[in-house]
Amino acid sequence: MNVKSVIKSVIPHGVVVAAARRSQSHRRQRIASLSQPTAVKTTEPYSYQASIEFLCARGLRRSDVISGSIP
Repeated sequence: MNVKSVIKSVIPHGVVVAAARRSQSHRRQRIASLSQPTAVKTTEPYSYQASIEFLCARGLRRSDVISGSIP
């Protein structure tokens, strides 16, 4: 006999059934949570001008940023 069958024969049937129901309930909840659509984050489109302003605000020279030669 394996451990599972020994435990089932020693523990009252109601406890075994309750544990099985709880396990199935948790399984159903996990499956339901995975099947729900994920939230889609909206992002604004890439802006070349905003990128230039961002880099210039951090101390880079505008000519270096535009030419692509950032030291």
